[in-house]
Amino acid sequence: MHADRVPYLMLERGVLRVDGHSFLFLQDENAFEIPGSLISCLLLGPGASVSHEAVKLAGENAILMLWVGEGCTRLYAASHYRHVGANRLRVVVDFDGVQLVKRI
Repeated sequence: MHADRVPYLMLERGVLRVDGHSFLFLQDENAFEIPGSLISCLLLGPGASVSHEAVKLAGENAILMLWVGEGCTRLYAASHYRHVGANRLRVVVDFDGVQLVKRI
């Protein structure tokens, strides 16, 4: 699936939006169209702003998104494109400490 894709693309100081089925990166007076199926990983550096639609498109196209520092020296956040059910979250939300201890 990812063998035919560009491994990663670094984006800084701009806005990542969606235009149809492609990303649209706006930087100063320039606009760059990036097909959603072209890349495996988006590295989002300082000054990169991302719309909700862009995150959704990344998930639909199995693109990993990494929010990184200047020169990729730090990793601040990462998205995961695979769907994981909310069952584990429900377990944490439904139990208070006493019930959790009783069940264990």
